[in-house]
Amino acid sequence: MTVFLLFVGSVVIAQVDSAAHIPNYHISRSPSDTVNVRVIGQEIEKQPVGLSMMPWVTAIIVGIITVGVNIYISRSNRDTTLAVARAQLNGTLNATNRQQWINQTRDAISDFVTQCRLINIEFQEPVNDRENQKELNEKIALSRNKLKLLLAEHLDEHSMLLSAMEELAGMVDVHMLNNRSNIKDQYNNVDFMRKCETVIARGRMLLYYEWGKIQTMGL
Repeated sequence: MTVFLLFVGSVVIAQVDSAAHIPNYHISRSPSDTVNVRVIGQEIEKQPVGLSMMPWVTAIIVGIITVGVNIYISRSNRDTTLAVARAQLNGTLNATNRQQWINQTRDAISDFVTQCRLINIEFQEPVNDRENQKELNEKIALSRNKLKLLLAEHLDEHSMLLSAMEELAGMVDVHMLNNRSNIKDQYNNVDFMRKCETVIARGRMLLYYEWGKIQTMGL
């Protein structure tokens, strides 16, 4: 817009300047009724019409090109700004969703391992609390199913955690059967605790892996 105003101003100045150089004429009549025209101040310089119009044409072309270039640059800058803003928004949304997934998976792993340990202790109590065992078993099933929904079996890091989780859940089932059969000496607690630690270690590895993805997003 500024360039256009400057262009219009230059055109007006050119008009005023050309008007200022119009020569003055003096007309006199001789006794023989012949009209004599005499230029006062300066002689009229005769120029071809095409050459006298060249500065105007050049100014118009330069003005049009300048305005067009400014419009193009303005649109290009606007498109670039919108693309950058869109990319930043998508990156923020992806990072936020991934962080929520990490939090949910971490809580589910913690709940699953804790409930498995509690029910294993309950199995070996002198007096069994069937209601408590039932409640803990339901919580284990809930955490187990939640992890199956959160994890993707075709991904290596996820598959390793799912495998460790199933081994621990299988050992809980064995201890439950031994408890129902009153086989008190059939609790392999050392192997049970080892499987618990394996679930935690693989879960930690997965969470660190996913956290690294968030870091690459620049958050």
